[in-house]
Amino acid sequence: MFCPNCGNQVPDGSGFCSNCGARLGGAQNACAPQNAYAPQYAAARESKGPPVVLVIGLVIFLLVAGVIAFFVRQSVLDSSPLHGAKLKKQDVWQTEDLSVAVTGLHYDETNDKYPFYITLAAKNRGGASRELRCEGFAINGIQINTKLDLAVPAGGDAAGELRISSHDIQSRVGLERFSAIDLALGAGDAHSGVIHLKTGLKMPEAHLSTGEDEPLYNENGVRINHTTFYPAWPALELYMENDTDRSLAVRQGEVSVSGGAARTPELEDIFLPHTRGYIHLEFFADELEADGLLPMKDLVMKLYLCDPTTGETVREVPIRLARLT
Repeated sequence: MFCPNCGNQVPDGSGFCSNCGARLGGAQNACAPQNAYAPQYAAARESKGPPVVLVIGLVIFLLVAGVIAFFVRQSVLDSSPLHGAKLKKQDVWQTEDLSVAVTGLHYDETNDKYPFYITLAAKNRGGASRELRCEGFAINGIQINTKLDLAVPAGGDAAGELRISSHDIQSRVGLERFSAIDLALGAGDAHSGVIHLKTGLKMPEAHLSTGEDEPLYNENGVRINHTTFYPAWPALELYMENDTDRSLAVRQGEVSVSGGAARTPELEDIFLPHTRGYIHLEFFADELEADGLLPMKDLVMKLYLCDPTTGETVREVPIRLARLT
């Protein structure tokens, strides 16, 4: 006989179940069909859950679907200009009467020279208008040229865009992934110092040509070297590494090529602390040709490393290149 409570098999005529203690009624159940409760017991055992094979199959399916979704998403991000980089809205600079916030990182496919840009929002509580300027910008530790025109009216608000050079991004391997952004802002006599921003992407390695084996200048945490001369422009490219704790603005002094004085556009490069990048020195080809200084054979000049906030010269760096061609 079987216990009607738990289905346990017990000897015929038992008064109580030896498994659960339920009362069985003694001999009254002696003639009861021995398999009366067997179907219920079997059904109870079968209803415990789905087969193990079905569970394993479902787990495998979910894992495969997750892997496929990850790679599809990664492919979409890799093919997009910003690779999924984002800047959350955040206040980045505050003075007595001026506050500046970053509101996002964007891409404009209609702008060839400055397609990448950071949106800024400024509030001026003072009684005079303020012109906001960028005093240095770097992506992943590499100095980048930017453009910012943002006038904030007295007692009002204004929004603007900090545009980033497409040429610099495309010519530096590893910079297309905006992992870390450093910038410095200024307005009148006020200076923000270095502002650090993160986009959520892992920092890739950027590859820059450091130039010849022997640097032109390598002192006090600053290294400058000759990398390339472009005779068709003509233009000269120098590599600079600022491993100091201060920002350095680069200005050029008098330039002599092929034994004669040459005029160049003013340099506007600012290297934030612990950044590196290139200095581009361009020449006016028509003037060089008129003065008989082409082809350019040699170059002698001075670079002045200055404090970008005060204009004070920190160092003078002599540059001498005996052979350009």
